[in-house]
Amino acid sequence: MSEIDLIKDIAKTLASHDQAIRDEGVDLVDQYTKSGHPFTELEFKKIWKGLFFCFFHSDKTPYQQDLAHKLSKFQHNFKDIDRLFLWNKVYWWTMNREWAKIDRLRLDKYYSLMRYFLNETISVIKLNEWNIDIAEKHAQVLIEGPLANIPGTQLGILYHLCDTYLPEIRRVHAGPLFTINPKVILVLLEPFFHYLSFSKTVPLQRIMKEILIVIVEDWSAALAAESGEYTDEEVQIIQLLYAHVVEISERMFILASSPDTKNGNRDQIYLIQEQFENMKKFIETLFGVDDEGNSLEESGEEVEYTTKVSDTVNTQDPPVKIKDDNEVPLETNNQTKEGKTGAKSNESENKNTRKRRKRKRKKNKNNANKKRKVDS
Repeated sequence: MSEIDLIKDIAKTLASHDQAIRDEGVDLVDQYTKSGHPFTELEFKKIWKGLFFCFFHSDKTPYQQDLAHKLSKFQHNFKDIDRLFLWNKVYWWTMNREWAKIDRLRLDKYYSLMRYFLNETISVIKLNEWNIDIAEKHAQVLIEGPLANIPGTQLGILYHLCDTYLPEIRRVHAGPLFTINPKVILVLLEPFFHYLSFSKTVPLQRIMKEILIVIVEDWSAALAAESGEYTDEEVQIIQLLYAHVVEISERMFILASSPDTKNGNRDQIYLIQEQFENMKKFIETLFGVDDEGNSLEESGEEVEYTTKVSDTVNTQDPPVKIKDDNEVPLETNNQTKEGKTGAKSNESENKNTRKRRKRKRKKNKNNANKKRKVDS
């Protein structure tokens, strides 16, 4: 029997209505993925279609969770990293392709499968000591799959990724995000940065709220918690945090200023970028950190750090503020920023008013022309 015939038989076994036969098919996939066979993308598509319908027919919550865990664990069977991420790419392709066939009663179990699958992918990256090349392969799979700028991309998958992405990284890492290499975190977040450049309003707000604003709030809380006399461990934490803030702030500024970024998204990206920039300046003001993050000495000044993030993305108020009644230059700086924000807001309102007047004049002119034609 040829390899392609064997895979067809496995796929048919997986789609059986008999649970015992389907379980045999799952065991065959487990053995086959451990064999080191140089799978092609077509072979993976046939296998994943079978696995999708195998999971489709699964009943009872404990069995569904056990099966979801087992299917997700197949990622650890591949010794070749390229083959592993081809497997992952086909998984996300299959989910997107078959998503419309999932009824509302089966939706939750597929959400669970996605969460288990993402968890195991992050586990692979962690087992390889947060290798940046492996993280890039994972990011590329998401960019070409559930976060791709192509027709037919399912928003339900995107929204679930937004909701579970950071929690699963934290769960696998068992610690704060900023204790991971900042370059790796930037790569892991890159699929969402990529999506922000062309996203429509609702997905953009979901990414802002569940990814970026969550990061701002968590890291702001970590900064606010560090007070008084700083131990060596606390200094190290703030150094790590500073490195992450700088990386993300710079990436978001590049994204917002890129000519490829959708104009309607630009202002929202700048608003979030300003929050990271304010966090960066707070650390520099309080600890005398340079742009490289090498020097970190307590300045001795009492600077209050507060965070206020609105539930909605469309806000003009920066969520990170620095308050110091004794330091005049810093206060003046904030007032200047607020003035600029207000000027932008007024300019936007004036522009909208001019557009409305122009449309009204055009409408009146068209009505007058119609009236003259009727009279003649």
